[in-house]
This record gives sequence, structure tokens and C-alpha cells, in this order.
Amino acid sequence: MMTAPSSTLAAAVPHGTDRVVRYCLSICLLVAAAPVIGAAWPGGPAEFELAAHFLVQSALLSALLLLVGVLTGRRYIVLVVTALLTATALILTPHVFPGWAPLYAVARQEPASDPFPQLRIYFHNAWAGSGDAVATVDAALSSDADLVMFAETGASRWRSFARLTGSYPHHISCIGRRECDLTLFSRLPVHDQVIYHDRHSGARGIAATLDDGRNGRLRVVAVHLARPIPPDSLEVQMRQVEALLRSDLFRPDLPVLLMGDFNAVPWGRVVGTFARGLQLRPAGGIEGSWPSFLPQPLRIRIDQALVSPDVKVLDQTLGAGSGSDHRSLSITIGPAR
Repeated sequence: MMTAPSSTLAAAVPHGTDRVVRYCLSICLLVAAAPVIGAAWPGGPAEFELAAHFLVQSALLSALLLLVGVLTGRRYIVLVVTALLTATALILTPHVFPGWAPLYAVARQEPASDPFPQLRIYFHNAWAGSGDAVATVDAALSSDADLVMFAETGASRWRSFARLTGSYPHHISCIGRRECDLTLFSRLPVHDQVIYHDRHSGARGIAATLDDGRNGRLRVVAVHLARPIPPDSLEVQMRQVEALLRSDLFRPDLPVLLMGDFNAVPWGRVVGTFARGLQLRPAGGIEGSWPSFLPQPLRIRIDQALVSPDVKVLDQTLGAGSGSDHRSLSITIGPAR
């Protein structure tokens, strides 16, 4: 009688080696489980919240463990990994298919009372540390967006970014203010401009209302939050979110697009607090934006967009790094109908 392949593989492993294999598999299970626990436990410890950034990578590890479990006949591996993959699918589905509102408790789309025109908006963290500002600006110009926003644009680099004013005559910037690093360039006229900085938390934001005088208005906001490392930085991030929610960046009477480098994933506590506090919803997408030089499965999604219920996301793409360690984010929006 023929022996099942899984039994053959298991029987071929010496007892001592089998113990090492079980030990390694157990560690891999813990590593795969930590991001799932962090994503499913919004109020959990900061270490688990940090682990949640790697939920996509943990799904790949879980898939590999599932294959190992099947081939070696380790039923407990198959059961645990199946549970992890099921939980991961439930967490990521609203971000892969944003229209599935029952799986994500945020505001549903509703018709815009004052429809604005279809717009394409471009955001890019320009990497102040050692980025190539010329390449970053060239990529922005080639995007043909109606509005372009940057993070990490320092005063010393303004000459490179000033090239955009030829195509984008309307702009606001906190360049020259040491505590801020955001810039906005627009083809449409901008009004009600706000440059925000909270000295206590370090929260930074910039906002403007797009209004060409013929169509409806749109409030566009860009933010840049602190890094999530070490784990106690989560407390700093949450203080920044609370400060931004109290700021005058947002206009409750207008459709809102919020973009930026959140240094947090869309299924985490930081973005979830923004979504609940402002009745916004993530624009969707799980493709990683940082670091740009790594292949897709190893990148994490920390650059993203959120929209109000009266805004419909028509298209969303990640571009190349173009001189930065972040990939650019382009989004096309229109009024919800």
C-alpha cells in the first residue's frame, strides 16, 4: 500500500531534527500571528500595533506555513494558519474592496450637495534626508495632476520645488517655518489656507479649499505624522491625531480629501481614529508605499488617502520612488452621486 506524501516526509525527519523543526515552526506561527492580533485589537499594546504594519507580509508567511503544514501532515499548523488567513482576509477586505462598508464601520457614500469637478491629486514624501528633489519634481510634473502636495520639503530645497509654480500658479507652503514641512501646488484657485503646527505634539498639517468659482468646493488637507518606531512613538502619533482633529484644518461643511504620510497603515489605530473622528473612510489599497526600493511584498502602506462620504474614489495608483524612499500616491476623485 502506498504511503501518503505527508506521512513520508514526516517519517523521514529524525526525532532530534523534528524537535528543531517544531520549534522553528512555532516561532514562525508567533511571528505570523502578531500582526493579525495587532490589527484585530485596536486598543492593544503598542508593540502589537507596530506589528500590525506588517499584516500583508504576515499573510505571505502564513501561506508558506500552510504549505509546510499540508506537506508535512502537521494538522495544528494547518488549523492555526487557516484561522490567521481568515482573520487577515476579513481585516484587509474593506481596503481591497472599499465599497464593502458593512465590514468597516465608517460613513457611507452620500450625494454631494455642491458637486465639485473630477480632480486628480498627487502626494509624495520627498525624503528630506537624501532625496533627489529634481527627480521628485520631474515626476510630479509628469503626473499631470490638478493639485500636487509634498511632505519633507525644507527651505534649502525650495528652489527645486519652485519650478512647479509655472504649471501650478496657486500654492501654499510652510517652507521657512522650521516646524513644518508640507507644500501644496494647485492649478485651481485656493482659499481659506491653513498652515498648522502643534508645538506640544509636533502635529503638522496644511489645508486649502479648492474653488474655481464655477463648480463646487473641495477641502484638501495634507498631514505628516511621527514615525511609529520605537513602539512608544504610538503615544506621540495619537497625540498628534488628537491635535489635528481639534485644528481648523478641516471644514465639516465641505467635501474633504485627506492625504499624507501617516506613518501608519490604513487598518491600524492611527488611521482608524482619523476615520471615526472626521467621518472619513480610507480610499482603499494595500500596496506598500515605503520603502520604495524594496519589492512590493516587503513594502508597507503608510502613504494614503481618506475621503468624506460625499467624495467618490475613481482611481488610485502608486508611482515610483522618483528620488525618494516613498512611492508617490495619485488619486482621482469625483462627487458621490
